[in-house]
Amino acid sequence: MAKLHREAGEKVFRGALEDLQAGKLRRVEAARRTALLLSLFVMLSPVALIVAGGIIAVAALPFLGGIFWGGLLIAVGVFLFPARFRVPERALRRNDAPRLFKDLDRVSEALGAPKVTVVAVDGSFNAFAAMHRKEVVLGIGAVLWDASSPEQRLALVAHETAHFVNGDPSRTRVIGFALQMLDKWEMLLEPDFGDAAHAFAALLLLPLRWLVALLNETIRTLLYVQMQRAEYLADALAAEVAGGNAVRQLLSTISLSEYIDEQWSTRHGVGSARGRDVIKMIVEPVVQLNADERVEIAMGNGKVDHSVDTTHPPTHYRIAFLDAACLTKRKILNNLFDREDMSFEKAFDAVGESLAAQLEVQ
Repeated sequence: MAKLHREAGEKVFRGALEDLQAGKLRRVEAARRTALLLSLFVMLSPVALIVAGGIIAVAALPFLGGIFWGGLLIAVGVFLFPARFRVPERALRRNDAPRLFKDLDRVSEALGAPKVTVVAVDGSFNAFAAMHRKEVVLGIGAVLWDASSPEQRLALVAHETAHFVNGDPSRTRVIGFALQMLDKWEMLLEPDFGDAAHAFAALLLLPLRWLVALLNETIRTLLYVQMQRAEYLADALAAEVAGGNAVRQLLSTISLSEYIDEQWSTRHGVGSARGRDVIKMIVEPVVQLNADERVEIAMGNGKVDHSVDTTHPPTHYRIAFLDAACLTKRKILNNLFDREDMSFEKAFDAVGESLAAQLEVQ
């Protein structure tokens, strides 16, 4: 299985490189169109349940049994709709951190992307970007941010912002909503064999559960190559904004996430450190490494196939993509993310306190 994954990863890498050189990295494959059609079918399911529930309830009047079952179908249909966006904890808006948002705006303008409206800070070694109706959300992992130089931070923001313009299918509303609905379907249909009645109901619903699982897996499989290609394109766009070297260094830093975990697994507590100093203590093992030491650690730990998660290509392919595409010297923005607003600092202090509490428990 590992060999198949490596072969698939290399095939996507070669294809992405060829498409970039031919100016076709943004092309939409037939698989994405199929995934879109399946997603539209999935999105009809809650509407169908609500309509069916209403018809049953009205037709059954004044009998309570029919009204109950009709109301149940309506309730399930309403539940399946994606939840409304809630501003994350420790979220910052434009008025909270004007300096940060000014830098974010320059990145968005350079990429032709929508401007970020909400910045969410958490304690992860990662980052994310998402769009919820009128909200454009950038998630910043405090640990990754403090492990990165200002140049790497620019590359990180550029990469995440590029997902709004790189054709990433997982960021489109129809497909994104459909995947959320399928996850809710699977939650509803989770079998319960606690007693005979529940077991019988689970068996009756088994075909529907199989159908939901099949749709979920099919859509994600169809999108796999397109999502991997989107990561390569996000790297390429980030390189144009921040410079390929900065993106390369960022990927090197990200590949050391497990190294940080290993360094801290033998420690208990954070001593007298508080607030953001806790985060700085966590990232200290990485910050002190030079480029050669980072490569040696990655190779020594057998992390050649490291990737952020299953939606991202292996990190070494992403670095090779930047090198092969000759993206190491481009750069159109400078001197960003080297100074911070007070509210941004306070958000990091809050994350540091939370991490300190978790580490003290360990």
